Amino acid sequence: AKKGIAIRNLSDEHKDITLIKSFLRTGDALNRYLELELAKWKSSPIRFAVMNALLANGGEMTPKDISKRTYRAPRTITSMIDALERDGLVRREANPTDRRSIRIVVTAKGWAGTRKIVPRSDSMSKAALSALTPHEIDSLSVILRKWRKHLFSEIESLETQRHKKNS
Repeated sequence: AKKGIAIRNLSDEHKDITLIKSFLRTGDALNRYLELELAKWKSSPIRFAVMNALLANGGEMTPKDISKRTYRAPRTITSMIDALERDGLVRREANPTDRRSIRIVVTAKGWAGTRKIVPRSDSMSKAALSALTPHEIDSLSVILRKWRKHLFSEIESLETQRHKKNS
């Protein structure tokens, strides 16, 4: 089997891109793992992400906020909301604070389904992380939170620049 090059053995100019490639490859593997696991429950990573975003926000959000929270294109979110609505897991409601927009609200069926999936998602998460020690998981969590915060700031800056350029 082909062995990867240890990052510590690379010159400084190659470390950053090698680390990013490694992270992307790990993300691809995690996404495929989630696709296979979630398919057992007739779900998918995007469906799971949208429902988690809704649940983390008290069961209701605007499509725009869901798009921002999940970093998915608005049309992808609209398609997923359509599917969730067909399945009776969410419904669209008028937004009382902005008549031009709608809110997506988790239904009783959506909440009930979530209560069934949470124990399964816990075991799925444990299995995905089982190669790491508790200390490594804690360290990775801190590093990823720090990196995510930085990336959110970079994304906001890039989106602001793009908006100014297109205006």
